[in-house]
Amino acid sequence: MTDEQKPASPGVRNPITTEQHRREVFRQISLPLAIGVLVCLILAGMVVATSSLGQLSQWADISMIWLIIPTFFCTFLVMILFAGLVYLTIQSIQSIPVFSFKALNQLRRIQSYLLKFNNSLVEPFLKYESTKAKGRAVIRGIRLDHRDGSETRPGDHVQV
Repeated sequence: MTDEQKPASPGVRNPITTEQHRREVFRQISLPLAIGVLVCLILAGMVVATSSLGQLSQWADISMIWLIIPTFFCTFLVMILFAGLVYLTIQSIQSIPVFSFKALNQLRRIQSYLLKFNNSLVEPFLKYESTKAKGRAVIRGIRLDHRDGSETRPGDHVQV
């Protein structure tokens, strides 16, 4: 087994896929999450800015509060849900590469065993065929040597 095929310890990650994964995390997870939070903050700012502009009556302010409260709670629940999803994503990012690296090492080990098994199955046939080919070559060489009684071998150039 070469150094590349030796299984690593259970806690070690594959360095190639880890680096590739780190580059993709920002683009596929962090950036969309930041954009979503930014959009929510901008919308919240717009609600606050529009509700405080101009001279509104007291009843309009009370109505706005009653309209904002359910929106606030729904947004708060969505924020908690997103925080939970972010936490689960972080946990899966930390555990999935380790498990996939373990699986890769197991598959390499199985590949090595199957290659050895395959070679052991084919070896007797290869030995038989090579011995047969050697025998034919020897017989062919003897026939050529005795045909004209000279000591030439196949491939020798004889000048006449």
